[in-house]
This record gives sequence, structure tokens and C-alpha cells, in this order.
Amino acid sequence: MRRYRLLIAFLVIILAGFAAKFALAPDPIPEPGDYKAEVLTLGGSKVLVDLSKRMSHAITVDPEWFKSYAKEHSGLKPGEELPYHENFGISKKDYDLMVIEMTKVKLIPVGTATVRVMQEEGGRLKFTFDGPRLPLNEFTLSQDLQELSCKFGKSTDVMPVDQKDPNKPLGKWKGKEWLLTSGKPDLDNIDSQWVRVQVGIGVDSEDRRVIFLRAVGRQGLVPFDVSQVFRWPAA
Repeated sequence: MRRYRLLIAFLVIILAGFAAKFALAPDPIPEPGDYKAEVLTLGGSKVLVDLSKRMSHAITVDPEWFKSYAKEHSGLKPGEELPYHENFGISKKDYDLMVIEMTKVKLIPVGTATVRVMQEEGGRLKFTFDGPRLPLNEFTLSQDLQELSCKFGKSTDVMPVDQKDPNKPLGKWKGKEWLLTSGKPDLDNIDSQWVRVQVGIGVDSEDRRVIFLRAVGRQGLVPFDVSQVFRWPAA
């Protein structure tokens, strides 16, 4: 069995993978300016989408457990499988099927957008995205690049990323990833208001800038689960 770290990324805590060993890339944050970026999204089978939603919901109920569980297995090598756990919310058979289906996931180009990076008072960096419609279309990083702020709140839950597997959709890339959770999901209550945001910024093996955004949750009566990759210059 092989573990594809994008599996976790595709679900809730996407693309970097907690069960990896990390080494911070030099200068992963782009300089202030306007950048014409390629916009991509993850494409997988209907089976993968359906199973990933079930697993995503289960993990989101108790994200701290998942972080702790993945940390317990931080010694896994790239390509090794994160051991199955019943808290994943799916059967072992379905989990194995997801791993297989993840081998078929690809990044699909969907358009272009302008990524704008602005230096603000106090040394903060503001990022905005002109193009796709997203629940999260702007965020700010503190001067020390430790705190992420957006309309959903603030977070200092940041980690370095060193994705070494060239067979992942994004290939090899290094940088940083921030996670932010607001509210607590109650999957039996359609009125529950919550959101989980993941932001990854880095540089891939071809020296292209990469920004990954994911937002999953419910605001108002509308549930959403959206992820986009911004990459420039285009290949």
C-alpha cells in the first residue's frame, strides 16, 4: 500500500500533509507586486469525491485528533501510507479505494487570475485574488509571516512544507502552510456555522510560485468546499 499525501490535502488538510518531515524553503513568500497566474483545480473521480466528503466531514468534527494522529506517524517516508483509523469515518476497504483513486487525481487548468501582493502598514503583506469566485479571496500575513488574518479570523497555526514526491499533482514544492478553524461543525445541524481554511504558499521544483487556497464549511445556509491553486509563471 502507498499513501498519497494529497489525499489528506484533498480532504481537509490538503497538499502539505502533517505526516511529512519538513524543511523550510528559502524565500517562499513572493515580493509585493501584481502577478498573472494560472488557476487550477483538483480533478478526481466521482467515487473519490464522494468518499473524500465523508472522510472530510469525519475529520472536521475533531481536527485536533487528526493533527495528533498524523503527528504520531511523522516518521513515514514520502509515499508511505498513513495507517487507517476508524475515526476517518469510512471503512478500511473504502480508504484503500481512495488511495487508489488518488493516483488518478490531476490539476486541471480553469483560467487565469491576477494575484496582488501589497505591503501594508507595519510590514504586513496583503494578498488578493482577482478572477475566480472564492469564499476566501484575500488574506493578510503579519510582518514575521507567522499570523494569517482573513474574514474568517486569525491563526498562528503555521508549518513549513517540503513536499518531495514528484508524482503529486503539484509535484515537488517547498514553502509554508497556515490552517484556520472558525466555529465547530455539527453535521446533524444544518444551521451550524463554521469554516476551515488552508493556505499554502511556496515555490515548486520549476521555480514557479504556488499559492493554494482551500475553504470548507457553512456560512448562512450555504455549504461550500472550494479549493484553487494559483501558479506563475505558467508552464
